[in-house]
Amino acid sequence: MASSFAPPKLADFILTERLGSGTYATVYKAYRKGDNREVVAVKVVGKKTLNKVSMENLLTEIEILKTVRHPHIVQLKDFQWDSENIYLILEWCSGGDLSRFIHSRRLLPERVARLFLQQIACALQFLHNHNISHLDLKPQNILLSGSVLKLAGTAHCQVPQSHLHTVFLMVTFLSLLISCISSPWDCDMNHSCEIIAVPIFLRLLVAPSLHFSVVTFKMMECNSCSTESCIRGFCNAATSITRCITVLTEASLVHFALKHFCPMLLSDFGFASYMSPWDEQSALRGSPLYMAPEMVCRRQYDSRVDLWSVGVILYETLFGRAPFASRSYAELEEKIRSDKPIELPAGARVSRNCRDLLLRLLDRDPDTRLTFTQFFSHPWVDLEHMPNAESLGKAKDLVLKAVQKDQEGDRSAALSLYCSALEHFVPAIHYETDRLRKDALRQKVSQYVSRAEELKALVSADNSLCFEQFKSTRDILREMSRDQPRVLAALELASTAIAMEENGIEDHDTLALYQQSLGELLLALAAEAQGRRRELLHGEIKSLMTRAEYLKEQIKMLETQKDVSMDREPLSESVRSSCCVQ
Repeated sequence: MASSFAPPKLADFILTERLGSGTYATVYKAYRKGDNREVVAVKVVGKKTLNKVSMENLLTEIEILKTVRHPHIVQLKDFQWDSENIYLILEWCSGGDLSRFIHSRRLLPERVARLFLQQIACALQFLHNHNISHLDLKPQNILLSGSVLKLAGTAHCQVPQSHLHTVFLMVTFLSLLISCISSPWDCDMNHSCEIIAVPIFLRLLVAPSLHFSVVTFKMMECNSCSTESCIRGFCNAATSITRCITVLTEASLVHFALKHFCPMLLSDFGFASYMSPWDEQSALRGSPLYMAPEMVCRRQYDSRVDLWSVGVILYETLFGRAPFASRSYAELEEKIRSDKPIELPAGARVSRNCRDLLLRLLDRDPDTRLTFTQFFSHPWVDLEHMPNAESLGKAKDLVLKAVQKDQEGDRSAALSLYCSALEHFVPAIHYETDRLRKDALRQKVSQYVSRAEELKALVSADNSLCFEQFKSTRDILREMSRDQPRVLAALELASTAIAMEENGIEDHDTLALYQQSLGELLLALAAEAQGRRRELLHGEIKSLMTRAEYLKEQIKMLETQKDVSMDREPLSESVRSSCCVQ
């Protein structure tokens, strides 16, 4: 193996710390000699360790990395060799890998997992278009380009030895907080506050220069009295400290991911292969925990094994562990070979689209598993609105059309275009790194949101009259469809969706009811003969489609406002500045 106590010598680079090692290779951090001191990663492969198969794999890896250029695939800058080793000089990724990121946080909020998966999907789409299969997708092979691991305000930081005593005091501090929750002390004015009161001397236990991510609470005055000996969190005194820290951690992590877009890159193409959609292989490749069942069972497999691996990665980001976490390979193989369908952990809180994607990726049968085309177009992946260099251009084009329709008096079309533009503006804000340009974009987005809100009120007033007319025709249609139980059931679903919307429940569940109802009614319309009932059915479908489209725009607007508010949340600065030990 190409590892030793001292890094090998390379003419143009100074190899420093060892980052990791495997069966055939060791990876070092290195600096290019000269004035610019470029930082790179050098993968050192010992020639003596290579057999015929591993040599072929290495040559394929070099060939693939030499030809592909993509923002989410690690770049091969050069490769060299000497009498003992082969050296791959690779792009440096300072944020570590996704495995470390997940394990330091246990699990990720769905919105953060989605940002990560979008980038993985973007890279896979590029590879798929070039008939390349990775065959070893796992969190350890997904690198973060940036200092996100040091900046994200979550419950893990690397602590220097000099601060261990302070960390011990921190643990004591949190223990005292827990004890305070069971019987919170009153403030000076002898009233109960929604705070956790702690004597002011506890502040002295915390070194002023130490920023530690576990303690996301901030010393401040109590709202109800002027007692400085209070710590105010997001929970009241009756809420558990664990829940409070979880809420703060999730909020800060979501905010950070939205405000600081950190590129992810696929790496380690040692098992990658050129595979057309109809090509099959049988060689065992990759890491067992992320291998598809057809590979574990040593059956013929194709490029769809990468989709299974993506499903495992997504599951791990959301729930903190892989679906088949096991103590031994035998136990792992038994779980993967099982015919039992994949189930999400009890109490899992994920959206309908996320659940659908996850379960379809983790389908043991490759023939019924999600296809690449379905994966790339899945609404939860939503590659169309992934933060990238094109987001701003798309947003500007749409907002110009929205302004034009607005000036023409076409309120409904203008509202739809404003909402579509905002779906691109928010990713554009996330992608922008310049603070001044980012602030300018935020101001523009706020203006467009305000105008969209005004149009929403006007369109709602216009629609209400139309919807009232269809209410009476819906009752007639119901009477005429007594011999059509499926039509009656669809109309009942529509009535439930309308009632939910009128009660202010404008969410994806309401939209799903509209879509389910429309699906049944469209089938009925296709089978209905000419006549009065067909006319009423057609009118009802048209009305429900208008409602569904309007609701979809409201959901877009609400999500946009939420993303923008998260991006501007004042708390984030204090949380973000508390993420690394100084």
